Amino acid sequence: MADVAIYVQARYNKKAYKRESYNIRLWYGIEMLHDRLIRDGIDVGYCGRDTVGGHKIILVSITSSIDWYSFIAERLLWAKGNYTVVIGGAGVYNIRPFLDYADVFVFGRTEEIITPLVKSILSKNRYEHSSVCYATEFSMDKEYVINQAERCYQYLYRTARGESWQEQSIGCKRKCLFCQYTWTRRHVTEIERDGVYNTSRANVNEGTIFDFDISRPEDWSKGNKSYIIVGVDGSSERLRFLMNKPISDDLLCEFIVASVRVPRLYRVKMFNIVGLPTETEADWHALVDVFKRADKQIRSTVDDREFYVFEIVNNHFSAQACTPLAISSGEYTDLRWKPADTVRVTPSEYRHKVFDGDHIRLLYMYSTETLPVVALCYAVMRGTELDAKPIRQIAMSKKFWGANTATRLATVEKYLDVDRLFRGYTWEELPTRYLGTYVSQHKMERLAAARFRKYGNSN
Repeated sequence: MADVAIYVQARYNKKAYKRESYNIRLWYGIEMLHDRLIRDGIDVGYCGRDTVGGHKIILVSITSSIDWYSFIAERLLWAKGNYTVVIGGAGVYNIRPFLDYADVFVFGRTEEIITPLVKSILSKNRYEHSSVCYATEFSMDKEYVINQAERCYQYLYRTARGESWQEQSIGCKRKCLFCQYTWTRRHVTEIERDGVYNTSRANVNEGTIFDFDISRPEDWSKGNKSYIIVGVDGSSERLRFLMNKPISDDLLCEFIVASVRVPRLYRVKMFNIVGLPTETEADWHALVDVFKRADKQIRSTVDDREFYVFEIVNNHFSAQACTPLAISSGEYTDLRWKPADTVRVTPSEYRHKVFDGDHIRLLYMYSTETLPVVALCYAVMRGTELDAKPIRQIAMSKKFWGANTATRLATVEKYLDVDRLFRGYTWEELPTRYLGTYVSQHKMERLAAARFRKYGNSN
């Protein structure tokens, strides 16, 4: 039996994850480490809750804030054994509420760290690195750093689904204030144009508006792409420029008009963020106004379809660690239906439909995150050692995860200090002030201050 094993959870709390096993999801990061260890001569297996005891090192990947809860529910039931638990992944930033569940935490990219770390553990030695934290030695007075990669992983390797994969790009060249992805991963690319992502969904073209050539929309559907996913990330031009994502209303309108010229296109999904700092209802209306303008610019002879369908998926803003907005206050308000109910132009029995023009049908699709889930994510992002017990109680409560939204909300408010978690902070009091990234806190602070001076006034 292998000394090292990757832990595979039996279930996840995300609805989408419940329909997908480990082998169906791709798990690029942890399988990259699997490949690296094998190349370095270290045998690696897989384990579950009942088989962890047969291994010496258990590698756990936490990919998002909500993953912590399903992991804790299983971790507390693990079979006993003399193993060392190592946790890393895209959801590992604030470890303060989770010190009891791992022996070692790793921040950031791990492919260059994993082999010496594993060898050190097997030889019962310590591996000293600024991105490695031993749980028993964690201190707020220490400075930990999110490890970066200077190049893409050079080897072709297999995903958990068995498909071949070659990493071609890391991070993002844009610096949106809210985006943890760009501030925690230095941008590295080995391809000329890396904004439109490779995806397992063969009929999907995904990227930012900047990555689509508006003068040649006929190219958007090459490779039988019939479905576009694009980020808007701010309901108004003011909010988008505030977030350092300079999508003007004119550019957004041009993109919408160009979309209807894409051959075989049947849907455009636009991801948006609501609850951003300084946001008002006027910002929500501004987005619908752009679609109204675009609808008037579309020629009636473009196609004989009744409507071109555009979906806005509104996700709740989260003040992510290691971003310029880490100190911002969050809005403890249920925003799933409020934007749609506020901006609806066309009366409809279908609550999602907010606008029917001559050519455009605009649907507001709420995010999968209810307010209780948003609060649980804030507990992960901003929790302290004081939150370890209530997080554990919620994670272990089968009744909670099967309850309706109202019951969950009452439970969250009973166990968590939502006022503390959602309030604004200073950089000096931020619960994750011990963790740094490749951009200094001072630089992020100055950038955010400049954007808010210029675009923060909602009037």
